[in-house]
Amino acid sequence: MVWRERIIRERREMTKIPKDPVMLLSYINTQLRDNYPDMDELCRSLCLDRKDVDEKLASIDYEYDPEKISMYRVSGRSWLSRA
Repeated sequence: MVWRERIIRERREMTKIPKDPVMLLSYINTQLRDNYPDMDELCRSLCLDRKDVDEKLASIDYEYDPEKISMYRVSGRSWLSRA
């Protein structure tokens, strides 16, 4: 029974990801850099909905870039370039 309690505890901890988009960006990119080869693996391991993460980060003009560095990067038109 100890292993079952451990899995339940770990799942609760995994769901404590930041809700703020900027903090989420930092958290996700750090996880991708340090622990996961790609976003699909991260979502599977942390029981995240990829679409929800993509939408939340798109709200601050970031999109996933699997080609170059497997991280979220500023999309074509960023909030930094708006005038």
